[in-house]
Amino acid sequence: MKVSIYAFLLGLSIYQGFIWTRGLDTGAGLHDSRDVFITFMVGSGACLLYYFMTFRLKSVQDDTMYDGEEKIGVSDAVHLNTLTGSAQVPFGTDHTQNVPQTLHQELESQDLVAALEVAAQAHLKCAEADQKVASLYSVANQVGSNRNNETTQAGDVIPG
Repeated sequence: MKVSIYAFLLGLSIYQGFIWTRGLDTGAGLHDSRDVFITFMVGSGACLLYYFMTFRLKSVQDDTMYDGEEKIGVSDAVHLNTLTGSAQVPFGTDHTQNVPQTLHQELESQDLVAALEVAAQAHLKCAEADQKVASLYSVANQVGSNRNNETTQAGDVIPG
């Protein structure tokens, strides 16, 4: 897929270059074809530069992981995981999950666990409230539909 896109951009740039250098666009002004070619090249170059820079930064990010403030390479991550009990590091997994190394990190993880427990309890209360609202809503709909059926059976016109 990438090759086809690059081939398309290359072919389009060659086409634009020929139109400019050979004067093939008879309806264009004196420098219009040149301006289109330059705009195309600058725009394409900027897009490709942006793509390659983000691709490179992503590959660097994937190749390294952080343990506190130190950079740890993937080979060190394999060693760290073998020390912590994991047999290997699967390809494409997040290597940033480490065993807390210091007391500060252990306290932060305990705070995180407590915050997650509070969030789970709040989620359960919210779910209970949602369930109560849904049951009240269904009861109200049933009462309303029963009224509509009774009114329709009596021959009255229901205002819309």
